[in-house]
Amino acid sequence: IGFQRRQLAVFLWRNSLQPSIAGMDDEQLTASFRYLAHKVTHKVVALDAVNADAVLHGHGHAHHIQHGFHTIGLRYFNVFGKRQDPDGAYAAVIPKWTDALLKGETVFINGDGETSRDFCFIENVRQINLLAATASLIASEARQSTLSPLPLGEEGRGERVGSDPTNQVYNVAVGDRTTLNQLFAALRDALQADGVSPDTQPSYRDFRAGDVRHSQADIGKAQRLLSFAPTHRIHEGIGVAMPWYVSNR
Repeated sequence: IGFQRRQLAVFLWRNSLQPSIAGMDDEQLTASFRYLAHKVTHKVVALDAVNADAVLHGHGHAHHIQHGFHTIGLRYFNVFGKRQDPDGAYAAVIPKWTDALLKGETVFINGDGETSRDFCFIENVRQINLLAATASLIASEARQSTLSPLPLGEEGRGERVGSDPTNQVYNVAVGDRTTLNQLFAALRDALQADGVSPDTQPSYRDFRAGDVRHSQADIGKAQRLLSFAPTHRIHEGIGVAMPWYVSNR
């Protein structure tokens, strides 16, 4: 694409909500970073292959100082919306359950249904993607602002008001927790509002080995540094998405 000849303002990369290091120690990560930076002439465009989260979070700031190159990492939590394939390799729970309810099939819940997740509607993702893509414009103003301490948070230790919004990793979510039982009820109610009345109750089965019991994102850093403000919580998002699933069943 000609990255070597272009001046990129910000490089956005996405990763899972759990930024594992994939078994690499710091020495291996450093070596991988140097190799890839050399291969793309100091334009980081392929770091996802060696776990971008660990590499960019650890080296992004130093890379910016050396080469003037901005990076932003986005960790997406349980994204949902229209047009999701219920049969795809990475099908999420909402399109799967919606498809089953529309077909009158059984919805299976692993465990007691009190496992919870932070569901994020696609419009929230669209918003933060645009904010992140224009973050270098915010950064030029932030560098001139007065710095003052902020309370420590889970996402980033020692963040400061006016900190550069680039060379950061952000959680993309709403900051809520919705149980699977609540999700099932919300989907059924939304379908009923669109003229479909699924007459079914969920079927409970054993917990799935390795499942995290509760997941809720800390979006404080995205709110502070990018002015991220989610517009759709779980019920609003389902209300927008459900008519599409009904009309395309």
